[in-house]
Amino acid sequence: MKGKVFVDSAQIVNWIPEDPTGDIEGTKLAMEVMEGIVEEQGPSLILVDLTKGQRPNALQRQIIINTIRSNMHSIKKIAIFGESALMKAVAFFVINTSGYSNMRFFSSRSQAIQWLQQTQ
Repeated sequence: MKGKVFVDSAQIVNWIPEDPTGDIEGTKLAMEVMEGIVEEQGPSLILVDLTKGQRPNALQRQIIINTIRSNMHSIKKIAIFGESALMKAVAFFVINTSGYSNMRFFSSRSQAIQWLQQTQ
C-alpha cells in the first residue's frame, strides 16, 4: 500500500492515499487499517489529504463506499483537502453514494482541521 493511515496527536484519523489507479490491494489495506482505527477509537474525525491522490477505478471506489457505509455510525465528520477538480468530483461521488453527509472540502489542511475540531 502506498500512502498512509494514522491517528495524529489531536486524535484525528488521517488518510493520505497514494495508491495508483487499479491498486485494489492497496485500497483494501488502507480501508482495513482505517476501519480498525475507527472501531478501536470510536466515533472519529477523518481528514483526507488528496494532494498525491490518483483517481480510483470503479472497484477501488466501491471498496471505499462500502467502508464508509459500514462505519457510518462511527464517523463524526470527514474533511477533504488538496484535491484537483477531478478528484473533488470523484470524492464527492464516493461519499455521496455511501450516504454519508457530514463532509466538506477545504483549500488547506489547517482549514480542514479547524472545521473538524469545531463541536457539533
